[in-house]
Amino acid sequence: MTRGLRPRWKGRSSAALAGLGAVYLIVLVLGLATAPEGAPITDPWFTLMEGLILLIAPLMVAMMADIHARARPRQGLERFSRSPS
Repeated sequence: MTRGLRPRWKGRSSAALAGLGAVYLIVLVLGLATAPEGAPITDPWFTLMEGLILLIAPLMVAMMADIHARARPRQGLERFSRSPS
């Protein structure tokens, strides 16, 4: 039996998400390193971080859709809610 939702990304969304997460971490460290003591992160680092968040959010949705498409139909939260026999 085939399911209606087919994975198109096949793991690429998680790889892209990991890559953008690494870029976000680098920008965060640079922003913290250049900010004065006790001051918040300023532009251009803050703007770059916001732009990366806008790229990361749809990739998180794509990754969860990929996980959902690859999961077996009975593999879900209901198996955790059953009482032990």
